[in-house]
Amino acid sequence: MRKKPQTLKSWSEAYVQHKARLQEKLLLHAAQLVRPGGKMLYSVCTLSPEEGEGVVTTLLKARNDFSLLPISIPHITSRPGLSSFRNRVFAPGMERALRLYPQDTNAQSFFMALLQKEGSH
Repeated sequence: MRKKPQTLKSWSEAYVQHKARLQEKLLLHAAQLVRPGGKMLYSVCTLSPEEGEGVVTTLLKARNDFSLLPISIPHITSRPGLSSFRNRVFAPGMERALRLYPQDTNAQSFFMALLQKEGSH
């Protein structure tokens, strides 16, 4: 929104929920393509917990063969994923995910979670 202020005009709670449902479908489908032992990086350019931690929580509840791995980006200021937002508690270990805030990086907002499927190659 810092770089495109007009984006704020299209923002609404309904829009966030719509995007979160779409992201859930995409991530659940992508999870089917990961080989045992494989990793998948989920990244979205939003600060919306519904589209970040909420989507990852949905995957982890639906697929107990995935777990969150710690993630970091050297030389980039980041913050841990949220454990809860409003009335929703997210999956345990969400602090392993990371959030990039524009005020910390002078860049776009991002949420990232590194997921690994159980098993070996």
